[in-house]
Amino acid sequence: SQSLAGKVGWVPVDLAFWCSQPGETIEIASVRLIDDQGTQLVTNPFFQQGLDHWYLSDDQHLGWRIENEFVASWLDGGLLRVITVIGFFFWVTLRELRNSIYGVRISPFYATIHCLTVLSFIFDTPLQAPRLASLAYILAFLSVEASNRGIE
Repeated sequence: SQSLAGKVGWVPVDLAFWCSQPGETIEIASVRLIDDQGTQLVTNPFFQQGLDHWYLSDDQHLGWRIENEFVASWLDGGLLRVITVIGFFFWVTLRELRNSIYGVRISPFYATIHCLTVLSFIFDTPLQAPRLASLAYILAFLSVEASNRGIE
C-alpha cells in the first residue's frame, strides 16, 4: 500500500461511524491515520482542541436541503441568478424551437430536453451538483451549435 501523505495532502478524508441500535452512542477517544514513515496524518487526533479540524454530519439531509432550483438559486445568488438561469434555458429552448421551424429535425428533441430540465428544477436542484450542472450546460451549448450547423 502506498502512503496517503503525498496523494491527498490537504484534502479532507471522510470517516464514517454507524450505530445500528437507536438510542445508543459511540464514544471515540482518538483517531489515528499513520503513513509509511510513521507520521500522524490526522490533525487533532485526541480531540485536545475539542472538535477543531473535525466536521460532524449525518446523512439525514431532507430537513435542511432545498429541493427547488429556483429557491436555491435565489438564496445562492439572488434575483440576478434566478433571472440568469431561467433566461439561459428560455433562450436555448426558443432557439431550438426556432430551428425546428427551419427544418432542423433534432431541434424539437433538444427543446424537449431543455423544458424537462427546467421542470425538474421545481422538484430538485440538479445545478447544485457540479456534474449535473456541467452536463446540462454542455448539452445546451452543444444543442445550439448542432442546430446552427443544421440551418447552414
